[in-house]
Amino acid sequence: MNSWSKLLYKTLYALMPLTIILYWQKLEILSFISAAITMCILSGLLGKSMGQYEYYSGPAKSALLNSFVGNIAELVIALFALFLGDTELVKGSVIGSILGNLLVVIGACFIVGAWKWKKNFRFKKIFVRSNVAVLLLVIVAMSIPSICNILTPIDKANDQLVKYSLWMAGILFLVYIVLIVRNNTDHSIHALFSREQPVWTKAKARLMVLLSAILVVPTAYILVKGVERVSISLGINELVIGMFFISIIANIPENSSAVRFAYKGNPNMAMAIPLASCIQLSLFVVPIIVLVGYIFHHPFIMVFSTMQIAFAGIAFLITQQFTHDGFGTRFFGFLMIIFYICLAIGAIHLGGIK
Repeated sequence: MNSWSKLLYKTLYALMPLTIILYWQKLEILSFISAAITMCILSGLLGKSMGQYEYYSGPAKSALLNSFVGNIAELVIALFALFLGDTELVKGSVIGSILGNLLVVIGACFIVGAWKWKKNFRFKKIFVRSNVAVLLLVIVAMSIPSICNILTPIDKANDQLVKYSLWMAGILFLVYIVLIVRNNTDHSIHALFSREQPVWTKAKARLMVLLSAILVVPTAYILVKGVERVSISLGINELVIGMFFISIIANIPENSSAVRFAYKGNPNMAMAIPLASCIQLSLFVVPIIVLVGYIFHHPFIMVFSTMQIAFAGIAFLITQQFTHDGFGTRFFGFLMIIFYICLAIGAIHLGGIK
């Protein structure tokens, strides 16, 4: 374990009890900040633990574990927000994760990879195209309930939209199952990636996965409880906090891993991480939220605003345009990040300020 990892773990040991104490003392803004930093460290620990444990498990088992445990931070945050009645935070974090992964992370990989290796950032087109095609399906599926919301009479809207959301969630989850089977049976996909040798034993990796997953739960609760106070204090809508803060916190470890692979000269893995993160969020986390919300009478209706659908569609079109040739440049990466900044400014001014 290097000195940087030791420092992070020591920080976690100090911040976890501090976060709980601040919450008990009803210092909501301070507890929110502390919980946000703690969540970043926990997400990083969870990602590293899963990476170590995947080496010892088979492809099918590691895929299933990564689907649930790898997305547990986003899932727990979304469920707490749903049960506390903050559906805008849920929608914001979903759209924000898509924007951040497609524009910021891929853009950063283009810049770092092209700068480090003094050439274009080249990757396998067929793999990226297949994932981008899945994302097109996601955007279409997210748009259908929103269109139905416009066309359905007001007195029938809620019941109909709950049914539409359940149908769309079921379809998305079915696609996810097919995708897992395809990825585990297609050996040409396995050949694109390389695994790093583990430095932990199997028992330690399993223990760290379990411990970090457990600690995510109280941290996520404190984080979500603090959103309302922060929203009032800063005068910013919960939707914007979800899009450009919560989504970043939950994805920092994956984002940094993608950039690290780009720096090390593994462009296929660098591209796979942000694309897989978007797909797992849309095809696994969102359907689980819809199903759990329906069972416990806190329905999550997949009706996104016109702005949210438009922003997701714009991010998709930009990604498709900059990846269809199988290479990226520093200039492409720079433009993708500028696009993200423009969308962020637009979100803040289109209803983001209270």
